[in-house]
Amino acid sequence: MEESRFMLQDQLAILALKEEGRRVEFLGCEKLCRAWAAAGLTELFLRQALEFKEGGRLKTVANLPGDLDANLGSMRDAIASHKAQRRVGSWIRRIGEKVSERTMLRPILDAGIIKDDRGRYWAGEAVPTLLTKGTRGFIPQKIRLRQTLRDIVFTPAPEYPGMHTFILLALLRRFRLLKLAFTRDERGWAHSSIYDILCNRLFSAKLDEESGGRGPSLLWICSLERDCEN
Repeated sequence: MEESRFMLQDQLAILALKEEGRRVEFLGCEKLCRAWAAAGLTELFLRQALEFKEGGRLKTVANLPGDLDANLGSMRDAIASHKAQRRVGSWIRRIGEKVSERTMLRPILDAGIIKDDRGRYWAGEAVPTLLTKGTRGFIPQKIRLRQTLRDIVFTPAPEYPGMHTFILLALLRRFRLLKLAFTRDERGWAHSSIYDILCNRLFSAKLDEESGGRGPSLLWICSLERDCEN
């Protein structure tokens, strides 16, 4: 899937794009900013740029990975330069309070998914794309990503969705952003279904293999549940 080339925080931003014809609105809010911050920290954790210390506090790893983009690099530098080690939830709040709409949308703009015309956003596609099940849209990346999430939730005994999809579902549930992928009538079912998926897949051998035995561990999922109250 093409969307897999985008990092977790970029996939969240794609889901928050609302089409009005070719015109695009970004559904930014406090919860999305916090979820975006949590997604970035998760990427750093999975790339072994962060580690947990006693009490759930975050610490940077001395050897900086070479493939961090500007957003991940700035997050990592902020944590490294802070004298006192803070817990996960504290960093999510601090980063979420400071992140701008432009920062969240920059990778999407650079990829040409949307275009900026003096502060107004337009779809990068000139004509709507016809996808499976008769779906049309100017932002096919969002439609495919949204459909992937819905298929996992509404398919009995779904296959292992892949590590990043697994985490994306957890973030949507935790930060009460299910509206980005599910209708009002579906959200209650989706909330319960995602919880079951998390419980069933948390100790999955495929998940452990894909993450190199590192993430997203029970400690990380529990830290999100415990520290990130809205």
